[in-house]
Amino acid sequence: MRKKALFAKLDAAGRLALPKEIRERWHAAPGDILRIEQQQDGSISIQKELQSEAQVLDHLAEHALKEFRQGKTKSLDEVLREMES
Repeated sequence: MRKKALFAKLDAAGRLALPKEIRERWHAAPGDILRIEQQQDGSISIQKELQSEAQVLDHLAEHALKEFRQGKTKSLDEVLREMES
């Protein structure tokens, strides 16, 4: 399978904007960490790293708040009662 070539341009500050197609495929968002490696042949590989612990906690907190606002949460007493029965 032939790889599709995508192009990006550096800005004056040396920043590189990833093409939209790649950002969408990776579900990339501001703050995501990318690993850039130069290979022995001079080529460069870019990989999306796993989310940082802070990003994971932020996501969990957002999910918990959403569940709370929808009334889908339980008190600790309710959880304990369920565990005991």
